[in-house]
Amino acid sequence: MSLDYKVITTKRIMTIASAIVVYLFVFSGNVVADKIHDPTLPKVDLTPATATDSTSTKTELELQGVVNKRGIKMAFISGELVKIGDQVQDFKVSKINNNNVVLLKSGSQKRLYVYEK
Repeated sequence: MSLDYKVITTKRIMTIASAIVVYLFVFSGNVVADKIHDPTLPKVDLTPATATDSTSTKTELELQGVVNKRGIKMAFISGELVKIGDQVQDFKVSKINNNNVVLLKSGSQKRLYVYEK
């Protein structure tokens, strides 16, 4: 029984490798992936606000998420991370629950819910 193996020379290997590199270079092109939205990210604008943005108009408050880390609860309200006792516009954060936040202003109470709209 004789075994017939083709001897592959170094020159042949280099030719095949060169062809693969050329193929990858020519056909790879620029691949641009679509930006995938992460549904767990809060809708927070992280760009720094200017002085005129915060004082010119007061927008309606929106609860965007609640964070509970090591027993400390914080909430994202209209793009701002707050904890109990902090001020949001003219309201004081009174209580932070798992799906809502209680705000106080001049004895009146306002409750914001996650996914309220």
